[in-house]
Amino acid sequence: RYRRARGEMLFSAKDIHAILNECGIKMRAAVLLAINCAFQNDDIERLPLKIAKSAIAKGVMELPREKTEIERGCPLWPETTAALVSWLAIRPESKNPQCFLRFDGEPLTAGNAEVAKYFRAIREMAGVKGGGFSWLRKTFATYASECADQIAVDAIMGHVDDSIPGQYRQLLRENRLHKATDAVHAWLFGE
Repeated sequence: RYRRARGEMLFSAKDIHAILNECGIKMRAAVLLAINCAFQNDDIERLPLKIAKSAIAKGVMELPREKTEIERGCPLWPETTAALVSWLAIRPESKNPQCFLRFDGEPLTAGNAEVAKYFRAIREMAGVKGGGFSWLRKTFATYASECADQIAVDAIMGHVDDSIPGQYRQLLRENRLHKATDAVHAWLFGE
């Protein structure tokens, strides 16, 4: 009843494009990571610089989900890679190991929900009514499921699979992960 009354927590492709058009370089990279890799604001705030650089080199973001400690591997879209490269080109020099920093070189903090605050302001400037940063993760889950491979979607999202097959499965081939991210990319970019 609560979910029905609350309504869908989902962005349209038009909403996301409007949001991306209002983003600066740092938040463009953050938003694309969220819709490409099902990241939440805490994933952005804690993303190590060395993991981001490795993702650019490999074309795959490998970052365990903090909540579950489940390893995640997500193929990056060219747009996401380009946005990360653009951000790293202007990232302030800092000894802080996080990828995303404030312009004073200090890390973004989950305690202050900085990514969520920045996103809310950008969403409002874009004229998109309602929706927080976590809606990008929900939108990913919705459109990635169109690949008809829920195991791949769950692997990208870092969901726990307590089933017997889940306990036996030791790896997931990258082509299955690509099908999930490709489904979202096709929905978002109309390809």
